[in-house]
Amino acid sequence: MCQICSDTETTLVVHHRCYLHNIDPWDYPSEYLVTLCEDCHETEREAMKEFEPLLLQQIKSKFFADDIRRLALGFSNLELWTASEVVASVYCWALSSVEAQRTLMDMFRADTVERIKDAKA
Repeated sequence: MCQICSDTETTLVVHHRCYLHNIDPWDYPSEYLVTLCEDCHETEREAMKEFEPLLLQQIKSKFFADDIRRLALGFSNLELWTASEVVASVYCWALSSVEAQRTLMDMFRADTVERIKDAKA
């Protein structure tokens, strides 16, 4: 079934979330592959062309290279335990709200203090 619209009737295609250098498309890890109907596949490909540069522009305008490395590491460790659109909405909310950022920073500081205490014990 299409992982975007849940269509089970139209032709499904394997969508590669990204392309990896020196790896044949059929040798990709399963997390890089998703089934989409033909309409959603075309929409996804076109939207990605528009939104990828926008995301990169916004990240570069606010972060330095090492910050971007840490963000990439965070995303590489991200385990989606719920639908990606829910996770994206939560991140959008957190990034758009100064109060949410403050709350997250306070939680981060408290966690860091606890880790330091545990390491000393």
